[in-house]
Amino acid sequence: MESSCAEQHQTSPGPSYFGMDVSELLRTLTRLDARALRTERVHVKLEQDHRATQAALKQATDELDQVSRLAEIFYDLTLRLVDHMLGERGGNGNGQDRESANAILDVVLKQVEKRESESEGASIPENSATTDASAAGTDS
Repeated sequence: MESSCAEQHQTSPGPSYFGMDVSELLRTLTRLDARALRTERVHVKLEQDHRATQAALKQATDELDQVSRLAEIFYDLTLRLVDHMLGERGGNGNGQDRESANAILDVVLKQVEKRESESEGASIPENSATTDASAAGTDS
């Protein structure tokens, strides 16, 4: 019976059961607790940053949608103005006005794209507006 008591005594946790005494265990737990607290604070900050980024993305998307709608409105308005101007100049009313307006707008769009591509590589000469206007008159 004494041998079983001795075996139980050896397996029961004592002050040095984990290879550390109680003060070392408390220091380790304190360090782990401090790390957990810092980690939680960082996590909360990252969640706040994530929410702010999502809000900024939503706002940018909404603004982009508004700009897109405005671009559609301006395009339609431009088509109507060109149709009206062509009608005043004696359009024959058989649908060619709309085609003419599309052709004019295509030329203008190509000129704008050309200007943008040139501005990326070099500066635009000041007289390009006059050459673009004369090109628009000759292309249509």
